[in-house]
Amino acid sequence: MKLNTFTKVILTLFVIPGLFVAYYFIDKNYGYRYYENIPEIETEKDVKNKKNELSILFVGDIMLDRNIRKIINEHETPKNFVSNFLGNFKEENARYDYVVANLEGPITENKTKTYRDDGSYTGLLHFTFPTSTPEILNILNIKTISLANNHTDNFYNKGFQETKAYLDDAKIFYFGNPYNDREMESLGDIFCEKDICIGYIGYHEFTRDNDSERIEMEIQKFKANEKVDFVIVMPHWGTEYKTTSTENQKYLAYKWIDAGADMVIGGHPHVIEESEIYKDKYIYYSLGNYIFDQWFEEDVKNGLGVNFKFTKEVIGEEVLKNIELIKEVKVRSEKTGLKYLSE
Repeated sequence: MKLNTFTKVILTLFVIPGLFVAYYFIDKNYGYRYYENIPEIETEKDVKNKKNELSILFVGDIMLDRNIRKIINEHETPKNFVSNFLGNFKEENARYDYVVANLEGPITENKTKTYRDDGSYTGLLHFTFPTSTPEILNILNIKTISLANNHTDNFYNKGFQETKAYLDDAKIFYFGNPYNDREMESLGDIFCEKDICIGYIGYHEFTRDNDSERIEMEIQKFKANEKVDFVIVMPHWGTEYKTTSTENQKYLAYKWIDAGADMVIGGHPHVIEESEIYKDKYIYYSLGNYIFDQWFEEDVKNGLGVNFKFTKEVIGEEVLKNIELIKEVKVRSEKTGLKYLSE
């Protein structure tokens, strides 16, 4: 097929350069999904002398099936559920630029398997969360979610893909996967807010492919990416209901920090485990439950939120970066409702 002169001009001036630019930016992002809130246009002077601060609250595990699903249904709307059952969560979370949590199950249109039509419980640990979940997360300012855990594929890969579609529609950033699969799904992605970009990486200890070397490779890729300012690993690991970390948790946390991670924040045990500083980097082995229906003993009713301030300051050609622990916030869960405790 011969092209006329006008078509050749259009291809030369617009289409071919456009494809080149698209390829360039995809290549520069190393294949990651890249979420960014675009800042206002800045002058050259602004760029050379600039300080950005980002306040983030990290919380524990969220499970919205079983008793919690019943309570959501009883309150009829996400807004009522948040206002009446989650105490001061909305007000406290609004203090931060965004909140990060672990979503302990898929979002699907499937019927729950945790209880029967008569309300009696089946005893199955096979979760699916209501399709109103993204609205609940947005009300709570939870903008970043880890999907690297042992329940996200409870409705198999189909349910996992549905979950991502619901989160995409709600503009909620997610990272990690229940398989630790770098080929089929990414282990980590980049989220940018206020011109500070964080590479989040998820790790699931209890899947068949739990080779931690993959996480080190992911850390190194992020460190090589000029867009990434900080790297945070969020593992799903440890022993349930144990308030102290295992030797393997410590081994992995140290190894990931040695590989370049700036922080490690874990979950899964349903209780708070200890924290420590290793080579000037924070490790929280488990933040415990955040929104969960476990009330059978004192330890599972207590969770923890940790607030960090991330700073990036540009002074001429120099870029200074810092992470500062601002505060820890205690979370209390009862059958009558959840709340943050006063400091």
